[in-house]
Amino acid sequence: MHDEDRLRSYLLGLLNEDQADEIERRLLAEGELFELAEAVEGDLLTAALAGELPSPQRGHLLRRLTASPGGRSRLALARGLAVLGRDARSLDGVSLRLLERPAVRAAALAASLALAVGVFQLVTTTAVPGTENGANTIAQALPQVDPAPLLLQLALTGVRSGGSGIPHLEIPAGAPREVRLQLPLDPGETSTSFEVTARDAATREVVAAYPQVTARNTGGRRSIVLSLSSGQLHSGGLYEIEVRGLGPAGDELLGKPTFKVIAAPS
Repeated sequence: MHDEDRLRSYLLGLLNEDQADEIERRLLAEGELFELAEAVEGDLLTAALAGELPSPQRGHLLRRLTASPGGRSRLALARGLAVLGRDARSLDGVSLRLLERPAVRAAALAASLALAVGVFQLVTTTAVPGTENGANTIAQALPQVDPAPLLLQLALTGVRSGGSGIPHLEIPAGAPREVRLQLPLDPGETSTSFEVTARDAATREVVAAYPQVTARNTGGRRSIVLSLSSGQLHSGGLYEIEVRGLGPAGDELLGKPTFKVIAAPS
């Protein structure tokens, strides 16, 4: 099964638990797969709103989306595009002409997540004679959608001090983004929960503290998954993630992996 077909099955709830766990593990680790998932979700959402999906699959997809703020935003975006598609001729024919362009239609589908910002810019900045009112109407109908998280996987036994082996997290300019860190656990780890502290390695200032974290089962392996804002980090900064296992006998230091923040190329 190709990745696109596997992602489609995952989003529609057609995979078993082990297969779904494997997809979730890869989504955290593989940026290209995450981008493909965004596009597949956009296609499925368009099909769902057009009544082209079987009822059980449509229900699973919509329930999954409405379970999170980001999902609700993507659903609102798709519904807005659907309304524009139905009522395009009432906008002096402008919306219809825009949506019939292959580039705009493809961008609208891909915009279900991170690419939504690009669609807004395309609609609001493309200079087409006589289309100013129609373009403004489209821009107002499209809600702001949260961009995709920035993903980074860290090894608990990895490099802890200066050196070229330190993982880098690239943060683009602009509004703060969600940063998602994944730390796979040793297969023999017996701790049931974990205390995690993120610090600036230079100043020792605490950036984020997680007093009790439960590991997730991703692809048959337990992992700690953390979320923080890129606004809490600064370019050039070196950060340390201290992980302690919590158990009946007390806490145990499991590792202090580090990562460095760099500005993404413009």
